[in-house]
Amino acid sequence: ESAMNRVPGLDASDVEDVCVGNVLGGPAASVTARFAVCKSLSHEVPVRMVNRQCASGLQAVADVASMINAGQIKVGLGIGYECMST
Repeated sequence: ESAMNRVPGLDASDVEDVCVGNVLGGPAASVTARFAVCKSLSHEVPVRMVNRQCASGLQAVADVASMINAGQIKVGLGIGYECMST
């Protein structure tokens, strides 16, 4: 939600897809991500998780960028919410 506030003119209804990078996943992480990260979005916006170990957040952003580049969506969120590397 705070990331969306950083983009002037962006409305939650503009977001068409959300990809969340998460290393320590599992079914509970998916529910947690939807609630914590996307509570201002419509329940119709797809939220998916990717696990690429230390590059999960980067992979999430790359996946959303690829969808935008391919013309599949206009606005998406690529999010990483863990820090596993030191």
